[in-house]
Amino acid sequence: MFKVVTDVSSPSRESLGIELKGNVVVLDEAHNIIETINAVHSARVSSEQVSGAQAALGAYLDRYRQRLKGKNLVYVNQLLHVLKQLTRFFNQHERKLTTVSAAAAAAASTATPVGLASKACSSNRGSGGSVGIGGGKAYKEIYTINGLLFELGIDNLNLLKLERYREGSRN
Repeated sequence: MFKVVTDVSSPSRESLGIELKGNVVVLDEAHNIIETINAVHSARVSSEQVSGAQAALGAYLDRYRQRLKGKNLVYVNQLLHVLKQLTRFFNQHERKLTTVSAAAAAAASTATPVGLASKACSSNRGSGGSVGIGGGKAYKEIYTINGLLFELGIDNLNLLKLERYREGSRN
């Protein structure tokens, strides 16, 4: 059987009834496979989205706190803590972005070579899976996943367990 499929993610395969086990998968345009995999496992999150989620979850907690079982209350508080830490992180980096943008403008006015200015505006906190901050602006930091969790102060939380709770509570 031959099928052209542009999205091979699990939900797409399931909706199309495509089973990979016992089948041969031929990838055309395989030079794009790394970008495709990265895109499937990536998400952009804005500070506005995080703030909105924090406000909504806070309102939910205020309204239903007395009705929640202890276990649910713990998970909701953990989710709220993650959102608060992300908001703090975004706010800190927006201030750094403003500071670095001003410094970059000053450097440009004194004819600093571009290579030196961009080195002064970047920071690398590790390698491997990474999260970029700065959205194409002058200031960028790259964190490993563990580095970001440590920076956020949530490295002690079991995020997989928290995600399973969140996913299960959607139903």
